[in-house]
Amino acid sequence: MIRKVLPWLMALTFVALVIYAVIWFIDFNHGLEHPKGNFDDWQCNPDYGPCGLSE
Repeated sequence: MIRKVLPWLMALTFVALVIYAVIWFIDFNHGLEHPKGNFDDWQCNPDYGPCGLSE
């Protein structure tokens, strides 16, 4: 029974990881394109000076 179930569990795990990576990439891309109001340490706003707290 394990030989029948294990490949399906591995396939479902792989699909879940791919879906998670796609969702993460979409969220990351949205954060890069719309950074107003939620700048992280690695994002810089060129209109307000150097990175970090500048308000």
